[in-house]
Parts: sequence; structure tokens; C-alpha cells
Amino acid sequence: MLGSLSQVEYKDPFRVFKTAFREYDIKDFDRFIAEVSYFALGVYAGQPGGNIMTPFIHLNKMLDAAWVVLERMEGERVLGS
Repeated sequence: MLGSLSQVEYKDPFRVFKTAFREYDIKDFDRFIAEVSYFALGVYAGQPGGNIMTPFIHLNKMLDAAWVVLERMEGERVLGS
């Protein structure tokens, strides 16, 4: 199941991480998560600062890619037994 990944990204899930971290660093993702958490926890009078959609898309793809890597590791462990 591809999830949010393209076929190329599904074949090479590490490409997703390379692309995401080429565009944003870990501090950007940390800031994004903090801002979204703050926005979700209560009444927020202002607008979120900056672009929040692109980091969300990258984070979503990284979670899907991590799942693919985990499934492949599990599959190799089962086949190797």
C-alpha cells in the first residue's frame, strides 16, 4: 500500500527523508510540531506563522516511509528465520 508515497518513493523510502531534510532542517520540523500543537490545544487568535502545509506533507510522507522500512525489516527477519 503506497499511502502518500509515489511509486518511486515506495521503492526507495529513504528518498523521502532526503527530500524533506534537503528542504527543511530538524529545527523547522520541531517548530512546525510546536506550532501545530499550540494551535490545536486552545483558542488561537492569530494566524500560524509561515508555511505549515509543506512541513505537514513532508512529515506525513516520512511517517509512511518509516512504516515501509519497518515492514521490509520485519519481512527480512521473517524470511531469515
